[in-house]
Amino acid sequence: MSSKKVLILTISTCLLLSFIGCGEKNKENKLTLLSTSSIEYNTSLINSMAKDLSLESDISKEEKIEIARSLFDKYINENKTDWKRVEFEKLERKPKDSLTDYRINNVKVTGEEKNKFIVCIEYDIKYTDESDMWIAGNGKICEDNWIRNKSNFVEIQKSGDEYVITNIITG
Repeated sequence: MSSKKVLILTISTCLLLSFIGCGEKNKENKLTLLSTSSIEYNTSLINSMAKDLSLESDISKEEKIEIARSLFDKYINENKTDWKRVEFEKLERKPKDSLTDYRINNVKVTGEEKNKFIVCIEYDIKYTDESDMWIAGNGKICEDNWIRNKSNFVEIQKSGDEYVITNIITG
């Protein structure tokens, strides 16, 4: 075997191993690998990934804003109680309500990359006396437990067929 073929085979194998990964999600990829040559498989895998990336970059700014608003709305609703604190600290009590109302005031796309985007979300939230988890960070504490003008930078990435929040940073 010539050194050029060995080099191509080595590079193909390295690329293949980095793309395949482990787990149930990649079982189809592993079966495909067994039935095709490494070079054919790598070529089809790279073409498939390029197709996915081009689809992601084709969504409009308005669609990104809609996706971000929906995901952040879901995030806030998942944190209506302090269940994460109860679970993390292994507290022997039921989760307490942490908010009673909120408003997402503005969503602005602030950064874009091939497979993710970042938005700044401005919102108001009405926290409860039983929980102080929403007080941290920014915003102005006002009457009736409202915190006005809170903001977060939210990183969103496509994972499979759906978008997910990968990071939230205080704005």
